[in-house]
Amino acid sequence: MIALAVAFLTFGEMLFEPVASAFAAHVAPARLRGTYQSVLNLSLEVAWAPASIVGLWLIGRGQGEIALAAALPVAAVAAVLFLLLPSGVLKGEPSPVSAAPLH
Repeated sequence: MIALAVAFLTFGEMLFEPVASAFAAHVAPARLRGTYQSVLNLSLEVAWAPASIVGLWLIGRGQGEIALAAALPVAAVAAVLFLLLPSGVLKGEPSPVSAAPLH
């Protein structure tokens, strides 16, 4: 079961990471793309750290089922919130400047 859970989580991360990074790059103004990527990565780490600690604590107490039972509703809420994110580019930002090569 643990191997199956790890494979499932890995597959989910493989789907999530490129989409989240692309979304952050899409909604960010060109000059702030690095900042948006940093905030995205920081928010993911802020979520992973306590979840890992609580999950390992529950497994250590022999109550790993609670962590697995909580995973589905938390994932469902996260998916709904992800779908509610605004689509499109932020308004009021200047378009990026393209530099033409000098001859």
